[in-house]
Amino acid sequence: MKQGTGPSAKAWAVGLFCLTVLVGIGGTSAFGLWEQSSTATMTVRAAVSTPTPTPTPTATPTPVGLTLTCTQITTSTVRISIAGLSSPTAMTVGGKMSTSSVYVSIPVVPPSATLDLTPSSPIFLTGVLDGHNPEVDVQVTALQNTGTTATGELRRLKLSGNGKYLTCPV
Repeated sequence: MKQGTGPSAKAWAVGLFCLTVLVGIGGTSAFGLWEQSSTATMTVRAAVSTPTPTPTPTATPTPVGLTLTCTQITTSTVRISIAGLSSPTAMTVGGKMSTSSVYVSIPVVPPSATLDLTPSSPIFLTGVLDGHNPEVDVQVTALQNTGTTATGELRRLKLSGNGKYLTCPV
């Protein structure tokens, strides 16, 4: 070893630091000096999340049935009595041949608990008749003031005499 050469200042600083940490003198401050060069990352998350609102279900009205009864007034007039109405706000009456699946409906203004039908009633003049003494089904639909829709059906009214007579089902 050459004379006059000794450890450098950097070597003395590192050695002194290690000795201080090993002996425990100034441990906290030494650790603080050591940690100054590191970086910290912090993530913050909310402990409680807000739930997604769910839509309030809309009540579906329960279908209500109407009861239709037929009374023969004359050889060409029948009276349909409707039971089960509750202050209807709108009403339709429809007719179809018993062999068909589609009703031809017209509005009833004002809604009524009885309907008088003849062979010339509009529900029979809108394509229901085929001129061969058909059996006709009648359907009444009413929108009640409660928001429910009520429907009733009377099957097999008989149109006869080439469309001159209408009779109640037997």
